[in-house]
This record gives sequence, C-alpha cells and structure tokens, in this order.
Amino acid sequence: MKQYSDSIDQIARIGNCTVDTIRYYEQNGLMPSPQRIENNELLYNERYQEQLLYIRHNRELGFSLNDIRELLPLAYAPEKLHPVTKEIARKHLETIEDKIVQLEKMKKEFQRILSEPSKR
Repeated sequence: MKQYSDSIDQIARIGNCTVDTIRYYEQNGLMPSPQRIENNELLYNERYQEQLLYIRHNRELGFSLNDIRELLPLAYAPEKLHPVTKEIARKHLETIEDKIVQLEKMKKEFQRILSEPSKR
C-alpha cells in the first residue's frame, strides 16, 4: 500500500468535509489515527482516504454513524457483508418510506391550502 503524507486539509478536501469532521471520526473510532513519522508529521495512506470516502458516501446516503460503524469492518471483508448490509438497508428503506408518506401528507395539505380562495 502506497504511503504518503498529505496535510489534514488536503485529506478533508478529498473527503469534501472539514478537518473537525475527520477528527470527530477519529475520536469516535470510525477512522484510524494517522501514523506519525520522525519529524512528528502525520502519514496518511490510500486506505485512510478510501475509508474517509466510504464514510462520507454513506453519510450522503443518509446512514447514521452507528450504521456506518457496523458496516465499516465488513467493507474490507465482502464475504461477510451481505446479511448485515441487507438488514441495515432494510431498516433504512423503512425510514425512507415513512418519510415519503409524511411528505405526501404535507404535499396534499399545501395543495389544499393553495387551492382555497384567498380571503381578504
């Protein structure tokens, strides 16, 4: 695995997030702490960036940090991924379907309000 040293700012740009977000992920065990080399510089590798991108992608899809925490160890062991992923995805789908129902109700209510004649 190629090792290289980028600043945390560069890593944050790659992950489309803030440095504080990366530090938060590190503090909560979602990201490993980067390796320190002789001059106290931090050393990042491809897997670090891949893991950050994986977390960010799943956050964009609406997965909670707890869901991602469950999925993360399995991301590197695809043979174990299937059953766990399906269960988390099923729960996530239920949440999305509930939100769609709520949004449809709101939409109908706004349509009703807008279709009523204005009173002055």
